Amino acid sequence: AGLTAAAMVWWQGHLIKGQMQLQAIIELHKEWNSSEMLVKRKLAWSDKNEVNEDKVEDVLEFFEKVSTFEKNGVISVGLIWDTFGWYVSRYAHFCSRAIQKLRTDWGSAGHLDNSLYRDLENLAEKLTKLDIRESGLTRPQVTDELDRTKDRFIRSEKGQ
Repeated sequence: AGLTAAAMVWWQGHLIKGQMQLQAIIELHKEWNSSEMLVKRKLAWSDKNEVNEDKVEDVLEFFEKVSTFEKNGVISVGLIWDTFGWYVSRYAHFCSRAIQKLRTDWGSAGHLDNSLYRDLENLAEKLTKLDIRESGLTRPQVTDELDRTKDRFIRSEKGQ
């Protein structure tokens, strides 16, 4: 009887965690596709399809929230892979120099703020490893694919 009760509690906990993940993803999805975020995503890129370092921070903050949720077990890497992974990988890759600049800007006395967007970079690395495993590609092939599709991705983010 005790074993059955323990199994029921575990099963219910598993269901509740799944419901919490689903609710978190639904809320993140609403935020990601809100009219305000669509404007921020559009402004994150210059007319020359480069990162607009003065405007990309709002979008990076969204992904830092997603990555912090993953780090703390609120949502799984697999669920992020299925929903936001495509965007996380691209923003982390294309914005790496902007992230370094922001670390310098937010640091003090000439020191970088290495905590800034660390969770995002860690999540992007997990997603890259998952991409390699799922696709059978190598890391250089994944990077080449990102670089090859950069302009198309940015035009999409800008609504073109």
